[in-house]
Amino acid sequence: MSEAEQPGQRVCQGPEEYQDLVIWPSVRTRKTLEAVAKVNRADFAPDDQKDLAYCDLIIPLADGSSLSQPSLVAEMIDHLDLNGRQRVLEIGTGSGYNAAILSHLASWVDTVEYNEQLAQNAAERLNKLGYSNVNVHVGDGAVGLPGHGFYDAIIVTAGCREMPFLLEKQLAEGGRFIAPVGHDLNDMQLTVGFKRDGKLITKRIHDVVFHPLVSKYHGGWESQEQFDEALRAAYANNANIFSFERVLDGVSESLGIPRVEIYRAANDASTHNALLAKYRVEQAFAKYQMPLDVLDYDWGNSDFSVKKPSGD
Repeated sequence: MSEAEQPGQRVCQGPEEYQDLVIWPSVRTRKTLEAVAKVNRADFAPDDQKDLAYCDLIIPLADGSSLSQPSLVAEMIDHLDLNGRQRVLEIGTGSGYNAAILSHLASWVDTVEYNEQLAQNAAERLNKLGYSNVNVHVGDGAVGLPGHGFYDAIIVTAGCREMPFLLEKQLAEGGRFIAPVGHDLNDMQLTVGFKRDGKLITKRIHDVVFHPLVSKYHGGWESQEQFDEALRAAYANNANIFSFERVLDGVSESLGIPRVEIYRAANDASTHNALLAKYRVEQAFAKYQMPLDVLDYDWGNSDFSVKKPSGD
């Protein structure tokens, strides 16, 4: 999420309201809006989280991957300026949701996923749903697909340390490239690039948070451990935010408050807006008649714990 929400915005909606209130404000073109509308996000969410499909929220998947916020997905795809004729390379297949949207805007989509099980699941899902112009590959995202020719657009849905050189080489002249980039996890930026005269001209758009692009090749994090070390450093600098976000699932389970209510607060916390996150928690507790005294959280020094309600 790139900027702090205001109370009452970007909560779960019906399909029509979702398009108007979540997707439309994030894009510049109607063609992207229409492409997103053709894909049911619930088809790509885990069974126990399909109720979050029309929320502007991150949905966790297996093995550390996630289904990104739909507003961010739409924004990234919109920046590629697709018109239906391009060949697109996606790095980070995940559930296949992004590739499904891309398929309505491109002539062909190759998508690369390093996790073999996620790739297999996505391929089966896309095939079952009839996406015939998408091909899922298992491989190293920083390497891409050498030998498959040039791509008119490349989208990377994992955090890069730098724009991967091998992917730049696969981008056609005049092609567009978008990826989250940053050595410092406190300063990862959504970055859009345009290839002109063989060089990639880039522009930073806004802060983002993504899972790492794990690769020994240029642009990737050499290992999950290297990324985790950087993440620990980020935790140390922003302990209040990250410790809060990390335990919200436990709060949901312990207190029986629906995940959607807690996830709203988690997304507020990830925008470095602890006060708004606190507002969300208080709002959720009031809605479900849960006394706030079961929470023991010091918003100033990130000391968070859940106490059992009296009488339980």
